[in-house]
Amino acid sequence: MITNYRPNKRRFPRLTKVLTPIVVVGLLYLASLTGLLQSLERLALALARPLWSISANEEATLEQQVATLERQLLAAGLEHSELESLRAIFNREQSLKPKTVGSILARPPTSPYDTLVIDVGQSAHVILGDLVVVDGSIILGEIVEVYPRTAKARLYSWPEHKLAVTVAGQSAGVEAVGRGGGNFKLDLPRELEIGTSTLVTVPALGRELVLAVVGDVERTASDPFQYVYARSPVNLYQLKQVEIYDATTIGS
Repeated sequence: MITNYRPNKRRFPRLTKVLTPIVVVGLLYLASLTGLLQSLERLALALARPLWSISANEEATLEQQVATLERQLLAAGLEHSELESLRAIFNREQSLKPKTVGSILARPPTSPYDTLVIDVGQSAHVILGDLVVVDGSIILGEIVEVYPRTAKARLYSWPEHKLAVTVAGQSAGVEAVGRGGGNFKLDLPRELEIGTSTLVTVPALGRELVLAVVGDVERTASDPFQYVYARSPVNLYQLKQVEIYDATTIGS
């Protein structure tokens, strides 16, 4: 016996009533999962952000240090290979040792122009005329005042101070005149070959110590002299310590 199937329309509303809450709950569950994932993502980003910022800060610091070194090299007119040559020539591991090392207590503009106040004095056997040196190869000046625990050094770049020097192998009659702030001027015969990065040295500690590096040379066709401008390779405003050598070693 064949009967016609007639769907019971009443079942669908009942099924809808049953499924609707399940679907809603499922959607809410998925939404909660999505919110949880987003929260976790935000948490991960929050945790990682300090690490990224530290890395960026460190990179910025390194970049500043590199830029500072590059400026110092350019200002001194020295290339890396020339610095290596300097180390070889002056042999920083020399047997002659300083009598003491002093930290700088005051520098311009805190101290008078072209002077340094250091934290060693009579108690460290510092005496008048002792040499003030950096890295055993760069000479700055000499001690002019001594106290029990401090001393004052005057730089050779003191304005109008004259110092016998050697430049381009020429020493007879060659003087460097201080212009302040680690700067010097030399009036040299025109025929003497001088270029930027040429070293200006002083005989001391049994060898030649660097006083300055040539940065500019002025010449005119009608003038028998050339005017050389040089600067100490040391940044006086960032210098922390100096070495003090016995005055009797100058020129030895």
